Amino acid sequence: MPIQARNEGAARPQGHPPESQWDAPISDKTLDQVLTRSVSSLQKAFRDNCRVYANARVAGGAAPTPQHIISAVGLTDRTDAFTWAYLPPNAGGYKPMPQGFDRPWSYVMLHSFGYSWDYYQLGVPQGKVGKRTNPPGGFKQRLTPPGDKYGHHPDRWMAGIRQLCGQIPPQPKSARVSVHFCISRRGDVVVSCDMNDVAYHGGGDLQISSRGNNYVTVGFELEPALARATPGGPVSIVPFTDRQMLALAIVCKKISSARPIAQTYISKKNGSVLAQIASNPSGFIRHTDVFSKKVDASGQFDLLPGEKGTSGWLKNRISGWDQLWGLMNKLRSFDLATEVFTEVLPDVMAMTGRQLGQMMRSSVLEGQRLIVQSSWDRQKSFSRAVSMQAQTRKAHYRQALGQNATLNDIVGKVGAQVTKLAGALSGVQVNQMSMDGEALSFNFTTGTWFVGTTDTKQAI
Repeated sequence: MPIQARNEGAARPQGHPPESQWDAPISDKTLDQVLTRSVSSLQKAFRDNCRVYANARVAGGAAPTPQHIISAVGLTDRTDAFTWAYLPPNAGGYKPMPQGFDRPWSYVMLHSFGYSWDYYQLGVPQGKVGKRTNPPGGFKQRLTPPGDKYGHHPDRWMAGIRQLCGQIPPQPKSARVSVHFCISRRGDVVVSCDMNDVAYHGGGDLQISSRGNNYVTVGFELEPALARATPGGPVSIVPFTDRQMLALAIVCKKISSARPIAQTYISKKNGSVLAQIASNPSGFIRHTDVFSKKVDASGQFDLLPGEKGTSGWLKNRISGWDQLWGLMNKLRSFDLATEVFTEVLPDVMAMTGRQLGQMMRSSVLEGQRLIVQSSWDRQKSFSRAVSMQAQTRKAHYRQALGQNATLNDIVGKVGAQVTKLAGALSGVQVNQMSMDGEALSFNFTTGTWFVGTTDTKQAI
């Protein structure tokens, strides 16, 4: 059920062919084969870029090892749900900031890549693909490009990674680009430029800063997907998946922990973008709002905050901004000392091609292994602490009986102590928070939030 799954359970539009005629999702085995083939072509470039990026940072007055790489905590605690990987940026296409200089980034800018790949697979003339109306074999009636149940395909994904942060592109240095984060439709997070470095991602015909758009923004590339509702029908942008949006929310929450960003969407739909920038020292913006030739990021982000979709794939969908901010608000705050930034260790240079492939699925960086091990240790410590608190409660209860005190008073006091201890030790629980005194958690299997043990049936 690929199209239904990619639309997160939306009803099938009128006119769809029988279920058996839909495109079958690509198998995990085939995906891994494509990913392995793509990663092998990145291996040499990846190692070269590690060295080139380190040299560029030193030349720019920065430390050779990136100092502001968003950590894997909160993403790799559940490797069945998300993955995290570091890939250094291309040679050129970015500007390292010298040590001690704090780049004044205050806006999150969203992009998306891969439309041309989808158009080609669907047999639609678009841009450089224009002269070939169909790929070899023809896909005139194809409903979706090949991919898994989320609409993710590593060919599309790796094409973007190669251009943005994995391989020196063939064009002149002046045309090279970079980005801080890439997030796939299945929730993979690839981190590239140091947060404090200027990545070249947000150029346009409108400049929101006297030193350029890139100087004050953090760039996110989201893997999109296109599809037809009916054979031969128009091609439309499919909404970003709930899984992808949650990964985006986790990273944005980390960013806003380091530097608060207002939950404001600065849009040309609301009038002058520059006037909105003047009134909002921080916020969220799309590339299309500063560059008239761009349409990214689309999907549910085409809806203004407070709006709901009325037709097509977006019918009954809430705005992507409401979805993103709602998820961010439910997530707990992050510990800046351990969970926002982490160093990328130099042993990445010694990685084999197989290890690099594994990293793209579930990072094998030594730094991440240490982070995950630390998380497990903290969780065990938390469990032991809870057990000790249970014994303490029993002792207080016996004391209360002896002193003729009420059990409720004692339990209330000890409960407050347990809550305080749990808050101090539950760093690994990225999806744990509380609402009206009850634990709220995201179930990665059902894709819904639970209040205590009750399934809310809600994905946002």
